[in-house]
Amino acid sequence: MILILGDIHGNFNYLKTLLNSKKVSDCYIIQVGDFGVGFTSEANEKYILEGLNDFLSTRNIIMYAIRGNHDDPNYFDGRFKYTNLELIPDYTILELEGNRILCIGGAVSVDRTIRIKEDMINARYGSSKRSYWYDETIVFNEEAIRNANNINILVTHTAPDFCEPDNKFGYGNLVEEFAREDIKLKDDLKTERDLMTIIFDMISDNNKIDSHFYGHFHRSHEQKIVNCKHRLLDINELYEIK
Repeated sequence: MILILGDIHGNFNYLKTLLNSKKVSDCYIIQVGDFGVGFTSEANEKYILEGLNDFLSTRNIIMYAIRGNHDDPNYFDGRFKYTNLELIPDYTILELEGNRILCIGGAVSVDRTIRIKEDMINARYGSSKRSYWYDETIVFNEEAIRNANNINILVTHTAPDFCEPDNKFGYGNLVEEFAREDIKLKDDLKTERDLMTIIFDMISDNNKIDSHFYGHFHRSHEQKIVNCKHRLLDINELYEIK
């Protein structure tokens, strides 16, 4: 069994409760980003990840997480790989239960101006606590895209511009609020969705993608476009691939 898990934003205790309450075991889980790693010291993050790994091992669950915009990209370079938990680099291909699953993280934070200010205040007072990373958005890797073959499932954090939400900006009034101060925000959000569309189209040129899963927009929605099911997952939502 393969499950897709929506954004969890570092709420690992709730994740454990969720998996226990739903009696989830003996499966793979792919988490769609905003895993919530990098907000504290590396020593503390390792402690948290090791604890989660131990929990997953008791239920015979193997979890893969891609990076969201609310994750430190440095944790997704292949170093953080445990027996039952792995933070995977962009363009990783997972081979699970007869599927070839391409995973691509990254997105733009609509509230980045607030997060940057918080980081500046923390730095001023000698704190290394972070909440924003300038390399948060999608990385376009043409070589990896062209070398991806026999892919039937795509997992991303954000989505192409033809998917829900059907506007370029994704968050409606929330974007308008932050864009008053962040004058480049709308352009960057449009670029993000446009780039994801280009990536999706390039992958589809050489592969038959029948399912695409993503998070980021904090709602649940499913639509079929041409022959591909696009499934947006809400925060903490679990969805079984069938």
